[in-house]
Amino acid sequence: MMPSFRTARGVGICLLFCAACTTSTERAWLAGQRGDQAAAVATLKPEAKRGDADAQYLLALAYDEGQGVEQDFQRAFELYQQAADQGHAAAQNNLGLLYYNGQGCERSHERAAHWFGVAADQGFSQAQCNRGVMFLFGQAVEQNLELARVWLARAAESGDSKAQRILGAIYEEGLGIEPNPQRAAKLYREAADQGDAAAQYRLGLLLFRGRGVLRDESMAATWFLAAAKQGLAQAQHHVGWMHLVGRGVAQDSDEARHWLEQAAAQELPIAQHTLALVNLRGHGMTPNREEAERLFALAAEQGLPAAERALLVMQKSSTAVPARPSY
Repeated sequence: MMPSFRTARGVGICLLFCAACTTSTERAWLAGQRGDQAAAVATLKPEAKRGDADAQYLLALAYDEGQGVEQDFQRAFELYQQAADQGHAAAQNNLGLLYYNGQGCERSHERAAHWFGVAADQGFSQAQCNRGVMFLFGQAVEQNLELARVWLARAAESGDSKAQRILGAIYEEGLGIEPNPQRAAKLYREAADQGDAAAQYRLGLLLFRGRGVLRDESMAATWFLAAAKQGLAQAQHHVGWMHLVGRGVAQDSDEARHWLEQAAAQELPIAQHTLALVNLRGHGMTPNREEAERLFALAAEQGLPAAERALLVMQKSSTAVPARPSY
């Protein structure tokens, strides 16, 4: 895992709405909200040149993401630096991310950690989360699981969904502490309610297995589906498998195939394996042994043992059918 929590435009609009009157920076933001990104950029440029930190930050964000201008990480870096030097916490956080990824500058985890720390000390939740991740994995700082939890907890308490999800994983897996699936479930739910797909999936797993919460396969399916609709391959696979076997949802071969194909298209090996079994057995359609073997081979190439065994079974006999796994 790496820090990846770039400040969203929502932070910028919160900053602007603190102003007592409508500035040209605000007008630029509103133009962007209307979809006229080029007009927004044109309005921001003179304000940024005059040293307005909010304008520098928003213009940097435009260059960073290629909105209204051609993407230019070096220009984004320069503008983030200008705003960061004026104490702009969101810019400091995003400057740290550019240093972390080596975008527009020489890669430096040490400089990334510095800027995450500066922004985190101002109470900026995304930076607190990023700082926690650095301590969690010992990147540019000595690994310290206690400090990781401290910074992630601060961000989580401020409502940062990614911090809630990562802290939930720490409690679920017992990283440096006793496992606490109940606490994990609570944190996952807080992040899931904000639309965090990975948290929705993790919460679904706890519900499916009855860890930290009462077992509820129907509710698990609800959360898996929410994550699947956001494109999370693991969730798509789980929704497909549940429809395939009728666990928590009605058995539906068409729905199963739809979600399994979505996950397999993202090269998730377990989804390729399950879809191969669907093709091999038919499940409401004519079996396709050739497609099954192709999918088993794709999963096997990624090192999935079940797919490797399935290929061996098929190669030994033209009529043999590998056993269906349980998840």
